[in-house]
Amino acid sequence: MLNVLVGTLYSSEHELDRCVDALSQQHHCHRSHFIIEHMAEKAAHDQLYSRFMHNAGEYDLFLKLDADMVLTDPGKLGAAVAQFEESPELDHAVFTVQDWMTDSAIVGIHMYRNRVRWGRRDDALFSDTPPEVNGERRYFSDAPSPLADHSPAPSPAQAFHHGLLYGLKAFQTGVAETRPAQAFTHWRLLKRLWHHFERVRDRRLGLALMAVEHVLSHTVTPDFCNYTNPRFWQTFGMYESMTPDQMYAQLRPMWKRPVRREATWLRSFMRQLAHRPRKPRSMPKLPTLSTRRKAG
Repeated sequence: MLNVLVGTLYSSEHELDRCVDALSQQHHCHRSHFIIEHMAEKAAHDQLYSRFMHNAGEYDLFLKLDADMVLTDPGKLGAAVAQFEESPELDHAVFTVQDWMTDSAIVGIHMYRNRVRWGRRDDALFSDTPPEVNGERRYFSDAPSPLADHSPAPSPAQAFHHGLLYGLKAFQTGVAETRPAQAFTHWRLLKRLWHHFERVRDRRLGLALMAVEHVLSHTVTPDFCNYTNPRFWQTFGMYESMTPDQMYAQLRPMWKRPVRREATWLRSFMRQLAHRPRKPRSMPKLPTLSTRRKAG
């Protein structure tokens, strides 16, 4: 029976208790679990991977299980482990999760054999980079995927945080090296997010999209996405009191029109590829408190 070390990154996600409870109920009992709390994104990943490699002699497998991931049934961990038991050449397994925000299956959980190694990583935005492997890296779109529900009950700030990350990865503002495949993937996720918001008008989905709008209209760097950064909370506070109807009215002109939407993304991303300075897109002023009261 393969022994698993599970590492969790936690930064105020609402689902931590559910994440830990679901892990404790797994039938595969040969496991240990640790949590890294309230660290900046890159520093947290550095510590996670360093700890995995330090424990390579004691554990057979490593599982990265973020605090907003909730395993969907008690057999999921065992099913993931079974892929490594059946395939000795498998070094890195990538599983999908069911993402609440985009209402779709996305890449979300990674499991590694103890012989993988992580090198130096300087990218603050794409901090979750794949390790060096000698064996196989395999993507599981079918069973046992999806392994978990991703962010099934986010707080408003958590949803806004997701929007900032997705926006930065789709438009890749302020990065040293652009990644077109990642940009396209995250742009596709943002369109799914819009369609989900359009259907259900959940305030948290609107806040995530307002975060994307902020990336488009302001100078935003990856450090904005750290909960430990006061600028994140200042930025969130700019939109926190908006209603779903107010957000929809502001988002609709671009997001509802496919041609304008695609042109906005393509134009912004091509500027990044050309390393040209990006002129922020103008954005309507947020309604003041007095305006909202008068409108009400």
